[in-house]
Amino acid sequence: APETRLVGVPTGQLEEGRDQLEIRCLADANPPASILWRRTKSPGVTEVASIGETLLFSPIYRNHAAVYICEAANTEGESSPVSVQVSVNYPPTISSVGPDRLTTALLFSGASFECNADAMPPAEYRWAQIFTDGRMPLECGTGQRLILTNVTYEQQGQYICLASNKINGNVREVKSDPVSLQVVGAPRVVKPAITEKFVVATTEGNPAKLEIRLCSDPKPRLVAWEWGSTRLHAGEVLESRYRALDLEPLAVEDCYIAVLELTSTVKEDQRLYHVIVENDRGSDRRALMLRVDEPGQIPLVIGAVAGFTVLSVLVMGFVCFLRSDRCCVARNTVPALQQASNTMIEDPRLAVDTMERNNQQYASEKRPNHVLKPVPSQQYQQECYQHDPPHQQQHYQRHHHHHHGQPHGPQYTLQGEQLFLKPDRLATLKPHCKIEKPPQYTTFKPSSNN
Repeated sequence: APETRLVGVPTGQLEEGRDQLEIRCLADANPPASILWRRTKSPGVTEVASIGETLLFSPIYRNHAAVYICEAANTEGESSPVSVQVSVNYPPTISSVGPDRLTTALLFSGASFECNADAMPPAEYRWAQIFTDGRMPLECGTGQRLILTNVTYEQQGQYICLASNKINGNVREVKSDPVSLQVVGAPRVVKPAITEKFVVATTEGNPAKLEIRLCSDPKPRLVAWEWGSTRLHAGEVLESRYRALDLEPLAVEDCYIAVLELTSTVKEDQRLYHVIVENDRGSDRRALMLRVDEPGQIPLVIGAVAGFTVLSVLVMGFVCFLRSDRCCVARNTVPALQQASNTMIEDPRLAVDTMERNNQQYASEKRPNHVLKPVPSQQYQQECYQHDPPHQQQHYQRHHHHHHGQPHGPQYTLQGEQLFLKPDRLATLKPHCKIEKPPQYTTFKPSSNN
């Protein structure tokens, strides 16, 4: 009996109208076998789909999706059937959305919409509310059914269903025609937006405008402003200073704006103002506060703020100055040391001109028997180096040493010993020890205890 096997079975997704299907059924038989393709219509029911070893659809469509069975037969018998499942993928197409194009719901009641789409793989659904005033669509739910509870006038408008699936990694999405939700009920004053205020401020003598947004279906039959014992209906004028404007429709359906204008204000106008809205289904009210400032209050507040700002800047600058001055103490001592280094030391045996500062680095060496230490000014006269007049040989001799071509700085010989002095410590020695400013450093021989 023949033995069959399939070649060309697709491994990826087949998209309707774009891909083709070609499957071959190979039979190993002797004598050669005849091959027949059957298609399953329902469980246990098949029909002939193709005769021959090749099953071909170019392009393939959704009606080609089925289970296909290959059979081979010859004079020796029939092969065992070999089957393959053929799936055809296609993007969504929305078949219905509703239940109706227009749904009416009472204020604070519920409403729902349902969307159906034909797609393979099955579609995913999401809903969005669209606006006619230029705002971006607002996503409001997912799933095949959208359920709205406790609806308000803000939810009144149009909704669309978006169905999508993914074929070979590409998202295919389609949106439905819009369906509308109409909300009817008592008037509702809309919650103020970010740019709106519950308190309106003005300056005495200047005009003021109180505004409030409301929605109502049916349209309000009464809109009035109340303060104290006064009631002013929309479209009326009182004392030529108070004017209640007629309702102005907004871009949002069934929504309006109510305005109370004060052409000029006095201090007594500072109070709460209530707006009352009524229609056949009920009423609503909201209060706004008007604050009237004296003419000098605003400049006073501005001046106080400016003064506080300037004072803060000054305090911060003073703190920064103290911190920077503390960091610069070491730097500020340099001029004092330089001044002390330029002090004249008197000795007739030594006449050395003060050397100019340069950028060379001078190496210092320790003297075994002499050190340099700071001497307090009150001890300078007693410890000042005393000149020995009978001694005819120069007590100091100046030498220059170089190390690899680089000078170490001037050197002096003190009775056969070397004394190294930096350039900013060199001075001219003159007779006697009388000086106006004592030097900060001198030489003495340390005692044996040190």
